[in-house]
Amino acid sequence: MMNRPRPHKVPRLVSHEVWREDSYLSFITGQYQHNGHGIAPPITEARGVIEAEVNHGRWLVICPAECGQAVVASMVSPFFICANCGSIENNGMWYHIRFPPEHGLITDVLTRRKIHNQNWHPGESAAGLLAENREHGIF
Repeated sequence: MMNRPRPHKVPRLVSHEVWREDSYLSFITGQYQHNGHGIAPPITEARGVIEAEVNHGRWLVICPAECGQAVVASMVSPFFICANCGSIENNGMWYHIRFPPEHGLITDVLTRRKIHNQNWHPGESAAGLLAENREHGIF
């Protein structure tokens, strides 16, 4: 039996669509309801913006309330409501999730690193991440 070459896997960071098969909105609204917040408000009434960040290879959003809930974010449905506290600091409404304009380049740079070093915070530039890679011999 011959060994067939494996197809090249495109490196990517984990978003909801990579992590789970169910839709992001059904996952979040299910958790929201399961935690006793009732039916989530419509996303068409979303207000406010929350920044996505990368932690250990995952695009996350972290609740700005003191509960600190984090969820793997969706690029397909870029909205967030906290299933833990109900987004009380945002009057129980969804946020719009903002991904960085250069998220493709950030992904390319970070996926060259070991997973525990695949981190990015709003305000960091892709150029800065690339410089860090070079400092550590990652090309």
